Amino acid sequence: MEIASDLAGAFSVLSGQKLNLFVDKVDDGVGLTWGDAWKLTIDSALEHVAFFIPVLSPTFFTRPECLREFRTFLSVAARAEETRLVLPILFADISEVGQTDLVELARSLNWSDWTALRLGERHSAPWRQEINAMARRILKSLREIDLASTALDPGDGQTLEPAIDDRQGSEDQIATAEEAIVKIPDCLGKMTEVSREVGSSLRTGAEKIRGAESYAKRIVGYRSLAADLQPLLLTLESRVSEYATLVISSDPGIRNVIGMPAATDAVLDAVSKFAKATLTMADGWNEMISNSQELAGRSRDMRPTVALITQIGNEFSALREIAQRWLDLTGDRD
Repeated sequence: MEIASDLAGAFSVLSGQKLNLFVDKVDDGVGLTWGDAWKLTIDSALEHVAFFIPVLSPTFFTRPECLREFRTFLSVAARAEETRLVLPILFADISEVGQTDLVELARSLNWSDWTALRLGERHSAPWRQEINAMARRILKSLREIDLASTALDPGDGQTLEPAIDDRQGSEDQIATAEEAIVKIPDCLGKMTEVSREVGSSLRTGAEKIRGAESYAKRIVGYRSLAADLQPLLLTLESRVSEYATLVISSDPGIRNVIGMPAATDAVLDAVSKFAKATLTMADGWNEMISNSQELAGRSRDMRPTVALITQIGNEFSALREIAQRWLDLTGDRD
């Protein structure tokens, strides 16, 4: 990505050193792609410290892998008490994407607003100024948190003092998993309850719309349905966000527990149950997304609601890989 290469170049000019960073998409060899070493790094709770620069746009929030990795990196950075490692760039308007928790979190991290630069020239003065400002921000953060030895690649005989390894140990991970496992059943129950209410409202609303005597009354029906669904979906979005955080943060510890010879049947059964419930919810919401698309085509009043349904479905899809991995590790325990 142009941002990655320009930023790496500006940082090199300021510091004389190389910079490791992650962006959500690269095509010039300067970072890592989502499915590449970045994924392996995240799954091992960050082999080396690096800066993560999510380039925020509506497309970013429709990609399940982006959502999963964003939450994962934030979780790791939060445990290290170094959220300065995450430097969001607002590249396009995201006010209508839903995902209010992630949007507000990105905003709280003092995102850099590049919406005015998106349609400009790459090498314009404003573009260069923003690149230089972010490079200086990274350099300042490195100096403040003294992580230069892991985030920088010194050259020409330079030596740097080693940084303290603050990654979670295996027992730290297991302790995090224990805390999450206690909360997961309640969270699953609340999500299931609200999901059923959403499904019931959709069916009831669709029946009323089909029975309407005129197209004008059908439009009234669509508006009523959207109004009924909106509070339910916003509640569910919050529940799903909470659940996603629990699943992602507990994944390393749960995998450690599953691999322990002393792992009890009760623990394995519980993990298997969580995994199956997550996969079932993901399948159900994929079906709901498909069924709701037609509503968006019939009435513009339904489009914000359908967009929110899609966002929730994407959240579940982002957890599918973790859930399937748990199920594979625990085996069929029916």
